[in-house]
Amino acid sequence: MDRRDFLKTSGKGLLATIAIGIGLKAENSHGEESMPRNHENLYENIAKRMEQMNSEKRYDEVIALGEQYANQQDNRSGYFYNELASAKANLNELGEAKKLFEKSLQVRPNHPQTTFNLGVTYAKLGNKKEAILYLEKSLKLDPHHESSKNAKDWIKYLQK
Repeated sequence: MDRRDFLKTSGKGLLATIAIGIGLKAENSHGEESMPRNHENLYENIAKRMEQMNSEKRYDEVIALGEQYANQQDNRSGYFYNELASAKANLNELGEAKKLFEKSLQVRPNHPQTTFNLGVTYAKLGNKKEAILYLEKSLKLDPHHESSKNAKDWIKYLQK
């Protein structure tokens, strides 16, 4: 299945296609491939794929994939929303990125990387007060996290 066919698929069929495509095959009692029962694991696995694509700077593809699942009621993956927001931020879609980082933090409120990402997004939007608030919070959540040095640098820059 090429990417165009993949993106044309909709609803549960798309979820099943993704599940099968990323190795989460499930079979029903008739031996047919079907949707995995645990959708949360599905969204986490989609997020892993999105993270890989983000690292390869394939932001448009991350967004095309992510937007298929962003409004699924059973999608409670903060990881998923962080990856989709990161792609939007990298394409300078900062308003959308902010909303998605906030959604990610609703699901996992104490995640240092997402908190840092939201702080940087606020900074890029020109809201220094909110930016510093989230950057400082990311430092408090985990002062040894890989983004901590960057948070300190951003705070210094914003306080000038």
